[in-house]
Amino acid sequence: MKGIIFLSFFCGFSQLHHQTIGIGGGSTSSGVIYSVGQSSVIGNNMSGRFLITQGYVQPVSETYYVEDIYTNFNAAVYPNPFVKEFEASFEKVYNNINVLIQTLSGQTVFRKNYQNNNSIRVNLSGYSGQTYIVTINADGKTFTAKLIKND
Repeated sequence: MKGIIFLSFFCGFSQLHHQTIGIGGGSTSSGVIYSVGQSSVIGNNMSGRFLITQGYVQPVSETYYVEDIYTNFNAAVYPNPFVKEFEASFEKVYNNINVLIQTLSGQTVFRKNYQNNNSIRVNLSGYSGQTYIVTINADGKTFTAKLIKND
C-alpha cells in the first residue's frame, strides 16, 4: 500500500511538470521561432531537409499592419526628432487646445491646456529620449502624430 501511495505522488508531480506554462524562443539554421506554451517540451530537430518542431510554435510573420493615424485637421509639428522642445502650429487660431503626450505603451506623461493660439511650444527637456504619441485636440478637432525625443 505504501508503494502505491509513493508511486501516485510521483505520477502527479510528473503531470504538474508538463503543465507548466512558459515562453521560449530561439533560432535554428532555417530561421527564428517563437513559442508560447510548455517551454519544457519545446524542441527542434533537423532531419535531412526537414525541421521537426515540438511544442506550441507561433510562426514569425514577415508583414505587419500598422494602422494609419486618423486626423481631422492639419498641424505642423517640428522639429522631429527634437531634443528639448517642439512646436505645433495650426492654420488658424483655436480657442481651446488640449495637448496629451503618451509613451508608446500608453502611459500619459504630459497634459496641458492652451487658449486662443495658432501655435504652441511644448518643453519636454526633463523627459527621457524615446518615441512619444502627441494628441492635440483643438475646438473638437483631433491631430495625432509620433514624435521622437533624443537625449
